[in-house]
Amino acid sequence: MTAHVSDSSARSILMAVDQLPFPPRNGVTLPTFNYAEGLMKSHRLRLVLLADEANPVDQAALAENEAIFGEIAVIRVRRRHKLKRVVDELLGRDMFNQGWECLDASPELAGVAADVFLVSPYSAAAKWLAANSSGVDRFGCRIAAVSDCTAAEYFYRGTQDFGGLKLTLKARLDKLRASRVAVVEQRTLGNFDHVLMQTKTDQQLMKSLVGEGTAARVAIVPNGVRRDFFDIRRDGSTNKVVFVAELSGEYAAIADWLVRVVWPAVIARSQTAQLLIIGKGASAELREAIRCVGSAEHVDFVDDLRSVYASAAVVICPVFKGYGLINKALEAMASGVPVVGGVAAFNGIEGFVDRVHGFVCRPRNTEDFAMAISEILSNPVRADQVGSAGRTLIEDQFRWASAIQRIEALMPHRSESGE
Repeated sequence: MTAHVSDSSARSILMAVDQLPFPPRNGVTLPTFNYAEGLMKSHRLRLVLLADEANPVDQAALAENEAIFGEIAVIRVRRRHKLKRVVDELLGRDMFNQGWECLDASPELAGVAADVFLVSPYSAAAKWLAANSSGVDRFGCRIAAVSDCTAAEYFYRGTQDFGGLKLTLKARLDKLRASRVAVVEQRTLGNFDHVLMQTKTDQQLMKSLVGEGTAARVAIVPNGVRRDFFDIRRDGSTNKVVFVAELSGEYAAIADWLVRVVWPAVIARSQTAQLLIIGKGASAELREAIRCVGSAEHVDFVDDLRSVYASAAVVICPVFKGYGLINKALEAMASGVPVVGGVAAFNGIEGFVDRVHGFVCRPRNTEDFAMAISEILSNPVRADQVGSAGRTLIEDQFRWASAIQRIEALMPHRSESGE
């Protein structure tokens, strides 16, 4: 159990989340957990969970989190009717993918105050504002940790090639929706004094798509990387190529392309190569395609990626969106494993040099990916050089302790918040 600060002179922080932070296994829970764990060491932290009625709270998981963070209050919310959400987005009143309303809340939350209100991620901010008529006005300092720009997510989907008609049409529609989403994003984030984002690119996108006023309140707070990833010593004799992703939605098409198109081109050059795909949500068609490739294997989940990276020769990161920080790329590089990916896989990594710290490939370019993977597999010395350079670059920039310090610097002294 993590120690709790009880000193009344310490800042009080109310942190609203919409996923239980522990275990930190995705792009939402990774920063949420580390923010909470880091801040509770010096401040009086209290968590409140905004729980979607469609996904009931797992009581065992809640108890596990309360053992770490103390009692967690719960606000239950649900989405409004689909037709209303469509109309609301068209009119710029709300996002279709949000559209929340409150069902019930812990009574002790009525009128609760704190020196600092921290919400993570954007969806938790939307849920809090929908569930609390008083908004966030009663808090002395209001911080929204959104990581990246929601409007940019919609906009960039319309610029990507997903390899299928249905997904491509949806992506084009999402690009059209970006302007409506931006209106809502601007209004929601207008309730906060500070907006935490991962990279300077994200801040520029917030400026161009959402507005200068919102971008002016952005503080760049990159994620950190767990220190034990830097302790990994990779097996230099391995020929295993690893791809880790949620295999539903847009990554389903990318995984299919990797298996059916890229991998045969790799095997033509490196006959002993082995492909390991890790991720939930794979369709029956994708599972069958992987099964038919004798040198490929798929698992839904692994408890600890460190053991995977320790036996990996290459990590593939075919990310082609132009925003966000890619945690899987950071963790692989921290582990000393060469990463092959689109230029967006290395978003926010200052000083990155292609073919020194990793390999950049053109979007969905089979030849680029096959050649880069094969070059690493055929030259262990070169692989070690790139892996070592990547590790050093990440270690210098991405620390959770630094992220916590940047957040604390945004908080007013207690005398400034009326204490």
